[in-house]
Amino acid sequence: MLKLTKAELIILIEEAIEVDSGTINVDSTSENIDEWDSLGHLNFLIALDTRCDGAAGEISELATTESVKDIIDILQSNSLLQD
Repeated sequence: MLKLTKAELIILIEEAIEVDSGTINVDSTSENIDEWDSLGHLNFLIALDTRCDGAAGEISELATTESVKDIIDILQSNSLLQD
């Protein structure tokens, strides 16, 4: 199983929701990023699951996350994020 760094996670989110590099940071939420809508979130979940060799698809809490901090916490608690 591949582990992401926080920097890789942020790049993955930016690419999935199609925003410019540097747009997303640890404090970003779906509330303050217009492109982070339901379709963008789905694209992110697919990209994350692909990057983590299917391991992220097993984590149901990711479907309802609305912030980068929440995603980081969930991935860390499931050993998918490097410290």
